[in-house]
Amino acid sequence: MKLREIFNNASSTLYEADTPQGVVVVYAGRFHPFHKGHKAVFDSAVKIYGVDKCFIATSGKVDPPKSPFTFDEKLKMITLTGIDPSRVVQCRVPYQPQEILSKYDATTTVAKFLVGAKDMDSDPRFSFAPKKDGSPSYLQDADANRGNFESLDKHAYVITAPTLNFKVLGQPATSATELRAQYALLDDDTARKFIQDLFGNFSEDVMSILDNKLGRQNAPVEPDGEENATT
Repeated sequence: MKLREIFNNASSTLYEADTPQGVVVVYAGRFHPFHKGHKAVFDSAVKIYGVDKCFIATSGKVDPPKSPFTFDEKLKMITLTGIDPSRVVQCRVPYQPQEILSKYDATTTVAKFLVGAKDMDSDPRFSFAPKKDGSPSYLQDADANRGNFESLDKHAYVITAPTLNFKVLGQPATSATELRAQYALLDDDTARKFIQDLFGNFSEDVMSILDNKLGRQNAPVEPDGEENATT
C-alpha cells in the first residue's frame, strides 16, 4: 500500500507545509514499543515538511510493565524501522520537548505536534479547552487554525494523523499492552516473525531486548558463566 493511500483521509493540515514562518514538526510519545505504524505517521510528515524539520521525541523513563524500554533500546527499535536515528531526541517531557524547540527562534517558528488518531478518540491526549482565566490554551487544534498559525512563543498546533492498520502474525496489531503480553508467550521462530511484522525488519539485538524486558517464556536461557567455566 502506498503512503498516499494510507493517508488519504489525513488531516488536511498535515499537508499544509507552507507557513509564513519556519516550521518544526515533533512526533512525541512513550513508544513501548515504537513500530512501523508509528513510522508511517512520521514518514507522512517527512514527505511534506522534509526530514530536517521533523523529529521524534521520547523519554528514557523506565516504569515496568507499561514502560519497560530505555531510550537507547527504543532508539534501536526506531532505527530498525528505517528511521534515521539523528531525528530521534531524548526529551525529559516529550510533549514539552524543549530539547528540540529551544534550538529554534520562538518568534519566527511554527511548532506542530503529531498525534495518532487512536490517541485522540475515546480519551483524547490533548485538550484545547480555554484556561481557567478564559484565555486560549497553548496547544491548539491545527485544523481549526489553518491559515492562522502563530509562532511557538504563543501557541503550538496538534495534527491528528490516522493510525496505520497492519497485521502482526496474521492478526490486526492491537494495543502496546497486548503486543507486549503476546510476545512473552512466543517460541523462537514465531518471535522472529513477530519482530519482522512489527518493525518491518528483523534484528537479533532487538529480539534480545524484547526477550529481556518482556520475559519471553520460551527464550533461550543464557548459561551461567561459572557453570560453563572449564576446570
